[in-house]
Amino acid sequence: MNFPAKILTLPVIIWTRGSARTRSILTPPIKTRFPPIVRVAVARLLPESRFGPPARIGPAGRMTIFKVGSNHMPRQSQSGFTLVELLAVLVIMAILMTAGILSVPGLLKSTGLSTGLRQVSNTLNLARQYAVTHRATTRVVFPYSGTTGSTGTNLAPWYLSYSVMARTGTSAYVYISKWERLPAGVVLNVDSLSVDSLPFPTNSAPPCSLVYIQFGPTGESPGGTFAMGDGFVTVANTPTFTSANVGTIRVNGIGRVRIERPE
Repeated sequence: MNFPAKILTLPVIIWTRGSARTRSILTPPIKTRFPPIVRVAVARLLPESRFGPPARIGPAGRMTIFKVGSNHMPRQSQSGFTLVELLAVLVIMAILMTAGILSVPGLLKSTGLSTGLRQVSNTLNLARQYAVTHRATTRVVFPYSGTTGSTGTNLAPWYLSYSVMARTGTSAYVYISKWERLPAGVVLNVDSLSVDSLPFPTNSAPPCSLVYIQFGPTGESPGGTFAMGDGFVTVANTPTFTSANVGTIRVNGIGRVRIERPE
């Protein structure tokens, strides 16, 4: 679109900080205001650059022309990483990953013991609940070094497994649950518990010595305390703890089960 030359000589109000000056595009200006059609024409003649619009026309018809590089010009922020910053981030990431890998074995051991303590304490609570509900006597039994019967194909290894037996009145004890095993790397030390001769490892097997925690029909218990921790069972069938990461399970006279862990 072509416009008369006199349109291009109309004045432009140039706004700077703290003042306003009048400047012509081609010739010295006379201070005035643009009519709408001229404002549109001039705006089209001044195309936008990568810095944004070179001119701004206000509602009163005044036009502000920005200087390239002035404080009024919109700026595009550009940022990036230096090589030193990138290397610093990589070093920090490597340190954190190394620390995490080194802490994994200890974390797994702690998790295994926590799982074992929770398993056995839950079984004790369920045995107590069964005794109260069925007006029966229940025992959570554990094979130990004094258990001389056959363990079958590792059905119930010493210091690593437990099950629940029950009886009503004077009837014989029978198994009411399957044999459960502790998580790998966790062992029991139950040598201090009470001992009785009971079928092992099934109801039809001959009686053998087993240690146990007992609950009566009202939930009461003779009580008992035993330890559980990270370790293994030796060839001589002795439970051996390999660290101070040991927990204790206590059952008091009213049948309440409590887990204790070292601080």
